[in-house]
Amino acid sequence: MDLIGECGVRLGSLLPALFKARLSRFLGEVSFAGNVVLVHIPNTGRLDYALTPGARVWLRRVSRVGRTEYDLILAECAGSRVVVDSSLQNRLVAAALGCGIIVELAGYTVCDEEVAVPGARLDFMLCSSERKYFLEVKGCTLAEQGYALYPDAPTLRGRKHLAKLVKMMEQGFKAGVLFVALRDDVVAFRANTKIDPEFSRGLSRAHARGVDVMAYSVRIGADMVNIDSAIPVRLD
Repeated sequence: MDLIGECGVRLGSLLPALFKARLSRFLGEVSFAGNVVLVHIPNTGRLDYALTPGARVWLRRVSRVGRTEYDLILAECAGSRVVVDSSLQNRLVAAALGCGIIVELAGYTVCDEEVAVPGARLDFMLCSSERKYFLEVKGCTLAEQGYALYPDAPTLRGRKHLAKLVKMMEQGFKAGVLFVALRDDVVAFRANTKIDPEFSRGLSRAHARGVDVMAYSVRIGADMVNIDSAIPVRLD
């Protein structure tokens, strides 16, 4: 299990392997310790740019009943490491908020997670002495020319989240979306207009209505991942 500490998430002991094939949404095949083994892929994204045959990946052994003994945690893409486990992004943000790393949200603390709002759930509700703040977190695993890109596939759910953030603003709350670049080779963020132009337009509309749009890089260590620093956001 991932442990939060020192403003990041500890990954534990990771085991190197070579990726062979993605068999289904959550199931993959890797070459590990001279054998071909099944692994759990904890990410619903396409990841076809990272999970390619022969790609270096890192596994973590888990204790559970089922077909797989390992989770696929990291992959190497174009010489850089990518966080595959999408469950890490909210843990990273929670740790960073606790340490005051996300400067735009200084003064807020986490009051609730997976918050139900009409028609959707948002990742965090933050509280300060003055007001509540609704925050949605999106992880970016795709990159191009130094930009972290989101999404890597058309996302109706992502568009709905943007609309809900605008609604929360209209009700008198503060709201924002935070893009976490889950790889160590990017210097800025932009929406992936080629993949989902409607999401890109929705992001610009939400920003114009007062929704904060933030992006942060991560630092991937041998056994720990941390939110690192803010990176510029380009709105088309």
